[in-house]
Amino acid sequence: RTTRLSRRGCVSTAGKASTRNAATIHPVVGFNYRMTNLAAAIGLAQLERIDTILAARRQVAAWYAERLAGIEGLRLLGSQPWAVPVPWLVTVLLTGGGACERDAVMAALLADGIDSRPIFYPTHQQAPYHEETCYPVAETWSVRGLNLPTFEAMTEADVAAVCASLGRAMAKCAAALRSAEQNHVHESHARRIRVI
Repeated sequence: RTTRLSRRGCVSTAGKASTRNAATIHPVVGFNYRMTNLAAAIGLAQLERIDTILAARRQVAAWYAERLAGIEGLRLLGSQPWAVPVPWLVTVLLTGGGACERDAVMAALLADGIDSRPIFYPTHQQAPYHEETCYPVAETWSVRGLNLPTFEAMTEADVAAVCASLGRAMAKCAAALRSAEQNHVHESHARRIRVI
């Protein structure tokens, strides 16, 4: 219990693999009071170059936006015109399917050596904050959203490689979905023929 509380209430995932990132499941309210002197020193050093870091992250996000625009079945998480985004992670929504499709895309990316992660569970679905209320946007993004690698040292070639892998994975998923739909139509037709 003490360990869980010190991990912001997260379930421990040490040594466990999961596409649904159990580190984002919070069965209890926890705390994160673990900043060491070394972490504080690194944080202060990063703040001295925050403008450079944010500019680099915005450039990475711009490269992603340019390259993802041509991939069918994806929607990039955008921002309002009045906002100045701080891209922590580049996030996409898989518009054609649910968690199964998202997990298949993540597996394909991982096969190419590219790590990704699902979007966090919505707060209202976490045990300590549970509500019966439906929040459709949060629930949709949680099930179909995917965070792509994002860090300030990424090059345009790195982003191109991620986007190429993502495009292949999306095409493969779309083909599998079309095949499943065709099989369903053929099975339905065959059942109707047998009934007649």
